[in-house]
Amino acid sequence: GSQGLESPSALLGASFGQMLGAGRRVALGVGEQQALLMAGASAGIAAVFSSPGVGALYGMEIPWRRDVDAPRGI
Repeated sequence: GSQGLESPSALLGASFGQMLGAGRRVALGVGEQQALLMAGASAGIAAVFSSPGVGALYGMEIPWRRDVDAPRGI
């Protein structure tokens, strides 16, 4: 992972999103839980870089990152 401020801020933001979802009286589906995690992580990235646009791009990139990564060789 990253050694800068990006990784801890994304993890803290994701944990806030998870706590928000867990505190609800109505059970959320898997999609809603993942959306809250991603929104929290995006908010953390946006806070570190002081740019809401970077947070929005991060939130759009991460769910599809595994689909576009090059396969790793042996």
